[in-house]
Amino acid sequence: MINWIKEMQSTERGKIILKFSLYLLFFFFVIILCVVAGAMGGFDSASKGGLESGESAQKEESKREESTDTKDSLTYFEKQKLLYEGKYEFAYKIKTENEEISFLGENDRGKESGFRETEGELIYYVVEEGTAYKINDGEKEKIEDLYLGHDKEAFDFELLFSRLNSKTAIIERIDDKKIYSYVRAGKNYRVTTNESSIERIEISFDNTLYDLQFEF
Repeated sequence: MINWIKEMQSTERGKIILKFSLYLLFFFFVIILCVVAGAMGGFDSASKGGLESGESAQKEESKREESTDTKDSLTYFEKQKLLYEGKYEFAYKIKTENEEISFLGENDRGKESGFRETEGELIYYVVEEGTAYKINDGEKEKIEDLYLGHDKEAFDFELLFSRLNSKTAIIERIDDKKIYSYVRAGKNYRVTTNESSIERIEISFDNTLYDLQFEF
């Protein structure tokens, strides 16, 4: 290689060829460096984009978890409101020494539909704008006393809680449940809640029990 270079330098034509070869070699190395630098830049960008994408996904997941936590941490008063503005299924029982009356149905933002069963009768009924109707073969007949002489206040949850909220409640915790107990006008009230809703209301007095259960 050294001998070849000496030979090329011994003539004018050889010097020109040698110089031209060196220029070509220089440009070749410049092109190689540019290609390598571009590839590395693309890799860095992809890595950074991947990290940013991962961080974004983590932030979105965190927001969803926060949203879920907020939903599952309603206040007691918000849970009360769900009983007269929400949608849920219910099962009510009125028990006395002499009778048992059952109600089974659903409530959709104040519109109630279901079945009332006594020892001698099963009816399908709806409650619309505060008025109860018995449905028989598609015909509507107004019911004057849906609860058969029992306390209607126990089933008017907006009125019920407006009165209970003016009283002092004793609170106890059992596992993930919170129970609010009241005494009002000779009646004992027991309201059982979970993190997101009211599950049960029990009212007892004079050998009578109202047992109201809700499923959202």
